[in-house]
Amino acid sequence: MPSLDVTLPEVSLETRTRLARELTEAFADATHFERELLDVFFHEYPPGSAAHGGVMVTGAVRACHLAIACPRISRATKQQVGASLSAVFARVTGWGVAPVIHIQEFPYDNVVVDGQLLSDAFEACRQRRFYYPLED
Repeated sequence: MPSLDVTLPEVSLETRTRLARELTEAFADATHFERELLDVFFHEYPPGSAAHGGVMVTGAVRACHLAIACPRISRATKQQVGASLSAVFARVTGWGVAPVIHIQEFPYDNVVVDGQLLSDAFEACRQRRFYYPLED
């Protein structure tokens, strides 16, 4: 159910493989989601096809973005996810750059799997709106 879209300059298959594995581990450790639930999608761009602040991205300047779609999580979990994913990304790429991360949350009534809302398809989802209770 949760997914992670990674937008970054073109990198090697080895780097994508390491990012997929280590970002999944970091996300699962922070959220306690099963690792098998997370899908990771890479969106790479060649030189001259991205800009940051109105300036084309070249050389050492990197424009990187992570978008996480997941059920609602607590603020403390978001903080841990952000710190963990940023550290993994900077270390694995070797760029020393932390990506911008957007956390896009949804209730189970906003996800369709096999033609059914998750809240209709799975008893566990029907009983709870979110994986985590919201803080007051």
